[in-house]
This record gives sequence, structure tokens and C-alpha cells, in this order.
Amino acid sequence: MKTAKTLLALALTLALALTLALSAFAETDPPDEPNPAMPVITVQPVGGSMKSGQKITLRVEAHIPNGDPIGYRWYRDTPHIDAHEGAEFSIRGVYAGVASYSVEVYNRNHPELKVTSEAARIEVTQRPTLFGRMFDFAYYVFMFLATLLLPYEWVLRLLS
Repeated sequence: MKTAKTLLALALTLALALTLALSAFAETDPPDEPNPAMPVITVQPVGGSMKSGQKITLRVEAHIPNGDPIGYRWYRDTPHIDAHEGAEFSIRGVYAGVASYSVEVYNRNHPELKVTSEAARIEVTQRPTLFGRMFDFAYYVFMFLATLLLPYEWVLRLLS
């Protein structure tokens, strides 16, 4: 009986030692820490509306925790705008319409480390002018007369 107890104690001791040894070699995942070279956007660009001919400036504020230099790429509805590479981007509304602008902030030392801002929606409204109103009136009179005098297929071509 004494030998059975001794063998059982020895087996438990070996199992405990083996468990402790294996747990010491077990890999633990390090906590998810942000990459210190990844840019962080602190202030997103804000959109708005403006009249044709007015100017609006979009701004972004960003930093890189380890102090690496920052680069900027502005986009209008996805295509890259070559002439604008800074933290500010000024737009002068020429044509009426809506566009979305975003900026990609990247680490100049590691260009693959980049983050894209939220899209800023800019709406340009046409300024009502006397010439514009006269043009609109002439256009509507022309289209009205065209629908009366021209075949239907021609009117469809004029509208497209």
C-alpha cells in the first residue's frame, strides 16, 4: 500500500512539473499595440456648401507618434489630385455640383503605412445672375418649341 501511495505521489509530482514546464514555454500573444509609425488623424476635414466662385478650405490634422514626417494625398471622388500635397486644400467653386474630398495621410519614411480620412462633401450652388436667368428662360423656351416642332427622337437627343 505504501508503494502505491508513493507511486501516486510521484506521478502527481511529475504531472505538476510537466504542466509547469510546458506553461513556461507556451507562447502568449502580446497585447495589440498601435504601430508607432502609423499616422493618426486627429481632426477630420469638414465639408460644406458654397456659391459658385467662392473659396472653401479643407483641413486635416494628423501626427505620427514616433515623429516620422507626414505626407498628404488629396482625392476628389477617388482620383488623386496631383497639385495638392499639404494638410490644407483650397477649392474655388466654379461649377455647380457635389463632390466628396478625402485625404490620405501617410508616413513619408514608410509609405505603406497610411490612413484615409472621412469624406468631406462639398456642394457648389450656382449663383443666380441676370445672365443665368435669361439663359435658363431661353433654354426652356427652346425646349418647349423643340417639343412642338421637332420629331420626338430629336428632342430626346437634345436632352441627353
